[in-house]
Amino acid sequence: MTLESSSSSLVFLGALHFLQLPAMALLVRGPLRLKPELDRVSALTRRILLLFVWGLMLLLVGVGALVASCAEELATSRFGQRLCLLLGVCFAARAAAQLWLLPLWPRGVRNRVAYFTLGIIYLTLASGYLRVALAFPV
Repeated sequence: MTLESSSSSLVFLGALHFLQLPAMALLVRGPLRLKPELDRVSALTRRILLLFVWGLMLLLVGVGALVASCAEELATSRFGQRLCLLLGVCFAARAAAQLWLLPLWPRGVRNRVAYFTLGIIYLTLASGYLRVALAFPV
């Protein structure tokens, strides 16, 4: 993999982080029906869970923005290689978790489309980051 293709891949992968947001928002309001679930827990627990969700979303978008905007630096540094390796492993774990959720996922065409769309996003992120990390010159 050349420096140019690594940088282009990283710009694409960074931008792909942003596709998770609409998918997650649709799932929370739609088939996962989290609002009734959150209404059953205490106000403190609900706020802590919402802080985790918002924190995770901010982290995903922030990392995506950094990867896309600093693609060349990441493609040429040891830090970049290690960050790509970490992100690849994290998104591979997330893709595996997506498979684990399949038996519990709400039925219906729209729900299955959302499920498989997220799975494709996570697999693309995992394989893309691992590809860049493993192609780094030794």
